[in-house]
Amino acid sequence: MPIVVLVTAREASQILGIGVPSVYALASAGHLVRHAPRHSKNARAYDLDQLEQRSLSLLGYHDSAHPHWTNVGEVADYLGVHRSRVRQLLDADRIPFVAAPNGRRYVRRSQLEVIANARDLRVGRVRATPEVHAVGD
Repeated sequence: MPIVVLVTAREASQILGIGVPSVYALASAGHLVRHAPRHSKNARAYDLDQLEQRSLSLLGYHDSAHPHWTNVGEVADYLGVHRSRVRQLLDADRIPFVAAPNGRRYVRRSQLEVIANARDLRVGRVRATPEVHAVGD
């Protein structure tokens, strides 16, 4: 049985790039499946996978600065590398991505931040490690 990750209406609004009332409207119209978590009968929860697929289907060719997704150019700018290097990393599955129906690849902004932070830590450790010399060397 597949695991279903549920998110709140607020998180759903960030993924879709719309307001919370619009999330409720989409659910009321039957465009989003609303789940009732076991811990609360009044809470509304939404399937993360369904939200991401819907969000990707709405992304256009020139969409940038989406709150949840980054395109290849944004990833390159964020990491300080060329777009072709990002494509190499995506092809090698070194950066997790999701393919949109239009064939374009998008990276979750939160995952990109984790990758960049890990890279900065690794580089920071190398730079921050001073050479230690024994007295008399």
